Amino acid sequence: MSDDAGAARSFHAGQVGTFHSARFELSLDLPEGKAWRIDDHRTPWLVATHEPTRSTLQARSWVEDKPVAKHRCYERAKQWKTGLPDIDAGQAVSDERRSLDSGLEARIVSGVEVPEGSPRIGGYVVAVGTAVRKCLVIVYRTEAGRHAGPEAVADRLAVISETVMARVRFDRTLDYSREPRP
Repeated sequence: MSDDAGAARSFHAGQVGTFHSARFELSLDLPEGKAWRIDDHRTPWLVATHEPTRSTLQARSWVEDKPVAKHRCYERAKQWKTGLPDIDAGQAVSDERRSLDSGLEARIVSGVEVPEGSPRIGGYVVAVGTAVRKCLVIVYRTEAGRHAGPEAVADRLAVISETVMARVRFDRTLDYSREPRP
């Protein structure tokens, strides 16, 4: 895709679709719901891609053997999936604690990624939720041209933080491990 107006656009207001993952026992409200391509079966993560905004959302939930803290859940997720944003690097635009609609307590971190020498600017929103032994990690990433896209990236991060992250619904019946197969 060229660096055109489409790559610098954000989500259309008011168009939300809900995706329910039986595998991860959660529901996500996605802006422009029908425009997302969703794979909930081929990898240990739910992966949703929104081509018009160069956006990807990855989600995973699991149960640990003992009570967990948010940082332990995210460390486990980073063991399973390399390249996740370093949310403790001190470069976050926003870092807040919230109670999600699911009843989970979550840390939601938003940040901007500007690779040196790249013509692109990227952004991310990470939600790490916990409830006793349960973990939920959602990682959203987007990018746009460095000159045309900073406002679009910022708007996308805000929409995802307020739409997807704040409204995720987590089924409390989760009671088995979500460890990836070897």
